Amino acid sequence: MRFSTVYFPSSTPATAKVYAYRAACIWCFIYATAWALASFSLDPAVPYDAIEALNWAVNNEWGSPKNPWMIGTFFKPLYNLHSASLSAFYWYASHFFVTGIGMLGCYCLAYKLTDSRPLAWFAMLTLNLSTVINVDVIPYNDNFLLFGSWPWIGLLFIKAVYDSPKWWVLLGVLLGLATMSKYTSICLVGMIFFFTLTVPSVRRCWQSPYFYAGMLCFLAFVLPNVFWLINHNFAAVKWVGSEMSPHLSAENWLPFLSVFYPLLFVAALLGRQMSHLTWRVPEQVYLSAGVLLVPLAVIMGWFSFHQGERLTEWLQPFFMAAPAVLVGFFSKGVERHLRRLFNILMAFALILFAGYILVMSLNIKNAGKHFSGIKTFSDEAITFWELNTEKPLTLVGGAKLSQWLTFYIGSHPQVTNTWRDEAQDSIYNPHISAQTIERQGVLVLGKVGEGCQKGAFSDFTNEWKGFKPAIQEEVTFQPSPNKTAQRVCLGIVSPN
Repeated sequence: MRFSTVYFPSSTPATAKVYAYRAACIWCFIYATAWALASFSLDPAVPYDAIEALNWAVNNEWGSPKNPWMIGTFFKPLYNLHSASLSAFYWYASHFFVTGIGMLGCYCLAYKLTDSRPLAWFAMLTLNLSTVINVDVIPYNDNFLLFGSWPWIGLLFIKAVYDSPKWWVLLGVLLGLATMSKYTSICLVGMIFFFTLTVPSVRRCWQSPYFYAGMLCFLAFVLPNVFWLINHNFAAVKWVGSEMSPHLSAENWLPFLSVFYPLLFVAALLGRQMSHLTWRVPEQVYLSAGVLLVPLAVIMGWFSFHQGERLTEWLQPFFMAAPAVLVGFFSKGVERHLRRLFNILMAFALILFAGYILVMSLNIKNAGKHFSGIKTFSDEAITFWELNTEKPLTLVGGAKLSQWLTFYIGSHPQVTNTWRDEAQDSIYNPHISAQTIERQGVLVLGKVGEGCQKGAFSDFTNEWKGFKPAIQEEVTFQPSPNKTAQRVCLGIVSPN
């Protein structure tokens, strides 16, 4: 794409406005397609979050031990794709196409705040400076849904306040879906609600029936999960709490810099043009900044006194809308200085893409082969089952490694461990029973590294004392070529 095609002066006619929007759509589509194909082809194995997502989709409940119900709902197609390869493609493609929708949302929000297509492009292309939208999006089963929704939430909020109150309905729906994707979205809900009480232009919403309709839509999505949490001992809330501990540490600002460094880089690229920043901007820019920055400040304030490994993960969705808010504070005078920056930002997009391909292809630090052995092991496991039984494999159990078989065996068998309040495992089977095990049989994995010695199947037999694998075979599992092969015992509880 020639860079001149994405730069339009403010006097561009309406047809060129449509073309600029289409060009942004094409850019996002190319990004999503390229990264989906590259990651699907080169990533050696899906992350553990994919195993969780598949399990939550199969469980079909209004919540999970870590997240609300939206993740399980979104990944329901995984269970119907009776192929590990197709399931993996769905994982990668869904991540990048949803993120691409979020990139387009960043463009639209920036255009709404600035009425400038060059600044909107600048905001969207700034995302290319970060690995948040590509490499970092892959390991998580929830963050990409926030990447795709948060910029649009910002846009719908502004449109509901300044364009038409009818947008409150769609905003309520999107807020409900985002909150049921990850609980951190509740911070946006809180800020928007705060503005409806304190800002006169927003407070008018209380006079509109569309606002109440939006609230009802939001509650309709959220309340089922509230009841699920009550019935499951607030498992997700406790899990979030377990991820943090009181600890005074300035090191928690390093994750902040690792997420938002592209904004500092952009400031350096602009140089003296940063003088075009102005505080004399429309109210809608300040509202957008408030929705984004106030929760961010609260989170960073909290983590200044708490230690938690999830901070980077929780900060990443804020970055998706941050460039759009930043350009809202630019005066129009900066537009004529953006042509060179467009070249730099697009070049960075290509450099990151080429770098990913290079690292994975050359297997630098085992990135291209990490845990690739699970595919071979899964083939051995299903072959062992088919040689000894005539019924299809529907249940796997035993060591934690068995959970990976639910994804990499095409029939997507379910696990046998039940839900326990004291354990609160992230992967479990709420529908399992002794009668089901007796009727369908189970492929049981022994503890990794112990082979077929006595007690190898204790992870399974301690929970299901009435069953013992009658057929056994010792195989080896090598996670990746540079790792030591370990003995694993495969066992079968024969179906009736």
